[in-house]
Amino acid sequence: MITWPDGCIGLACKRVKSDKQLSKRIREAADQGAGSSVPFFIIVDVEPLTTQGKFLPAHSENDLNRECGQRLGPWERQCSKYAKSAFDKGAGGLILCSRFVGVIGSAPDGVDEVRWCVRHRCIPNLGVSDAASAVYNLVELMEQRLHVE
Repeated sequence: MITWPDGCIGLACKRVKSDKQLSKRIREAADQGAGSSVPFFIIVDVEPLTTQGKFLPAHSENDLNRECGQRLGPWERQCSKYAKSAFDKGAGGLILCSRFVGVIGSAPDGVDEVRWCVRHRCIPNLGVSDAASAVYNLVELMEQRLHVE
C-alpha cells in the first residue's frame, strides 16, 4: 500500500513463472485488491517469462533497451486479454514489469559492461476516472526509484 496525505492505493503484486499461470495470477490479484477498501492496481512480474534467467547480449545500451521492449511486448498483449476481468473487480490498472540484465560488448565475445534495468508496461482501466494518469505516475515513481514515506 502506498499512502500520502490525500489518500492511499493498494498494490496487488503477483509473480508469474509460466504462461499458464498468467490469467490465474491476474485473477488472484484482482480478488486480493477487491477484498480491500482502497483503490488498487495490479502489478504482474513476468521476469521468468521474458528472460528465462539469462543475460541479454547487446552491442549498446540502445540495443538492450530495444530488446527489453521486444521481450515485454508479447506479454503486454497477453495481459491485456485478462485485464478486463480485473477491471470489472475494480482494478485501476495493470502494470507489467520485468528485470533484465544485459551484457554489452562491441566485440563478439567481449564484455564492456553489464547493465540491469527494470521495464514496465501499463494497461490502464479507462473506465475509471484518472486511472490512466495514476497508473502512469505510479510507473514513473517506480522507474525513478523515488523514496516515498
